[in-house]
Amino acid sequence: MPKSLMRLALIASLVTATTASSLKDQQHPRRREIVLASVDNFPALIGTHVSAAIGFVDACGLNVPHSHPRANELLTVVQGQLIGGLVLESVPDLSGRANDSEVNPTLPEPVVMANLTRYKGMLFPQGAVHFQFNPTCEPAVFAAAFDGEDAGRVQIANSFFSVRDDEVLGAALGYPEALDAREVGRLRGRIPDSFAELMESCAKRCHIRSS
Repeated sequence: MPKSLMRLALIASLVTATTASSLKDQQHPRRREIVLASVDNFPALIGTHVSAAIGFVDACGLNVPHSHPRANELLTVVQGQLIGGLVLESVPDLSGRANDSEVNPTLPEPVVMANLTRYKGMLFPQGAVHFQFNPTCEPAVFAAAFDGEDAGRVQIANSFFSVRDDEVLGAALGYPEALDAREVGRLRGRIPDSFAELMESCAKRCHIRSS
C-alpha cells in the first residue's frame, strides 16, 4: 500500500482525537485553560503543518505574554471579549518609525492593542511576543489556528528569569537600583507557569477574589 494511503488508513481512526472528552470539563466558572490539538496529542496532524487550540479565559484572565517559535497564529474570539496585544519589532532604518508607531531606542518596543469582540480576530506572527486579556466580568473563549503542527510556546517572563547570571539580568535591565540579587531571586520564585493569570485590578472591579 502506498505510504499516503497507509497514512490515510491510520488517520481514519484518529481524526476525532479526544476533543469531546477534552472539552467536557471546561465549564467551571473560574476556568482559565487551553485545549490544544497538536502532534503531541493528535497524531493525525503529523505532516499536515496545522494545529489548533481552544482557549478559555475567565473573567479578568490574562493569557500571559508569550510567543510561538514554530508557527503563526490566527486567533478569533468566539465568546465574550478579549484585548489582544502584539509587541512589534522596531526597525532602526525607518528613522524612528515602525508600522506607524513612534519608536525610541531607549523606550520599550511599540505594541499594537486591539479590542476583539465576538468573531473578530488577530494575527500573531511566528516568534512575536503577544498576549490577550479579558477586561470583562464574563468568561471569554477563543479559537486559534496555527500553520504548524507543533507551534511551541515560550513564556516571556519565565524565559527571561531563567537566566541564572544575576548580573546579566541586571545589565539587560540597565542595573536598576531596586532590583538587586535578592529581588531577582524573589521574582524567580513568583513567576507563574500557568496559561492564564488573574488581572487584580479587573478582579477587584468584578468582585472576584484573587488567590
